[in-house]
Amino acid sequence: MAELRYNPLTKDYVMIASHRQNRPQMPKDWCPFCPGSGNVPDSYDVFKYDNDFPALSTEPPEPDPVTTELYKTAPSYGKCEVILYSPDHNALLHQLSDEHVRKLVELWTARYIELSADPKVKYVFIFENRGEEVGVTMPHPHGQIYAFPFIPKKLALELEASLKKLGMDVKLTRRDDRYLKLDERTTFANDNNADVFISLHCNALPRGRHAKGVELYLMADSTDKDALDLAVLENRELSGNAQNAAEVNAAADKKTKLLLMILGDMQQNDKINESTALAEHLYERMSASGLSIRKVRQAPFFVLKGAGMPALLVEMGYITERSDANQLKSQAYRKKMMDATALGISNYLKRGS
Repeated sequence: MAELRYNPLTKDYVMIASHRQNRPQMPKDWCPFCPGSGNVPDSYDVFKYDNDFPALSTEPPEPDPVTTELYKTAPSYGKCEVILYSPDHNALLHQLSDEHVRKLVELWTARYIELSADPKVKYVFIFENRGEEVGVTMPHPHGQIYAFPFIPKKLALELEASLKKLGMDVKLTRRDDRYLKLDERTTFANDNNADVFISLHCNALPRGRHAKGVELYLMADSTDKDALDLAVLENRELSGNAQNAAEVNAAADKKTKLLLMILGDMQQNDKINESTALAEHLYERMSASGLSIRKVRQAPFFVLKGAGMPALLVEMGYITERSDANQLKSQAYRKKMMDATALGISNYLKRGS
């Protein structure tokens, strides 16, 4: 049995996979990940192996018909993959050559790109568990990749906690496993008469390009080509019935250019000026907290278009950059970022009072 179960206390889904109790413990005289086992190629450097006991799958079973208003379930759609670091059963990651590690990183990147292309996949998590204490049954050097059908709400919930500590009323656009279209998010803010609208994101770059740090974006004509390229990427939802990556990018690019034409008549709008002021307050507090801020930029993000209040898109870091990815894993770092964001919003709302 494998399914997603909704926790009404954390307002998030957890994975339940009882069949994983049947996975074998490592035999002393045989390893399924070693060359010659019949499970993997006889010769490889690094290798992607589909998990034999996945918690998530592209053809998940239907959950048991026991759903109630309190006890909610959902199909466990997604993908679980094992990434083999080396054919050597006793190898350690830090002992591998730079050339070998490069092959591993390239495999991680390729799998991330392919898994992310599935419209049902909302979050790709690359990780490694070590030791029997956490349930590792195969000591052969390996890590895993999980492709989730939902985005963990940890960062949004942490920002909510920071804002509430400052006495503010907070509305999240979603508290369950739903995907809201770009225009639905600002409609939600407008319907709730919000004072500000903040859209949280993580950034990424293709292989061979590097950048790190937080970026703040407001809805306006692009400040540079990189900002425009990111807006096109974030606007992919507007691609309609596009069937492949090229069609998606072309459709998003067309819609973004149309949005730029509309923006030509909005540049002097008070909302642009107020969003700039909001960005300045966030920049000031984040800088004072020691966070690395790349810059404040402008770009035509459709997710900000319909907001009837000052609105910002916050790129919290580059998950393709090791230093940023490691920081975002840290609860202490995330708390520092969310506290700085909350204080910036609070200072903006209090200005002139």
